[in-house]
Amino acid sequence: MNLHLLEEKIKESSYTTEELASMLDISRTMLWRYRKGQAQMNFDTAVQLAKRLEIEITDLIK
Repeated sequence: MNLHLLEEKIKESSYTTEELASMLDISRTMLWRYRKGQAQMNFDTAVQLAKRLEIEITDLIK
């Protein structure tokens, strides 16, 4: 997981952490754990997140 890109795109987005977590149907805590590399997200969540942040899934999972 490209954590640097993930963090950058989340900060650039217009979504709050709570909004983004809600869209992904996960808790804010789980989103935080993904952002910090403390948990591995499943592929479906990664695809949804890439769509929301308007990035290519291949760039996210590098």
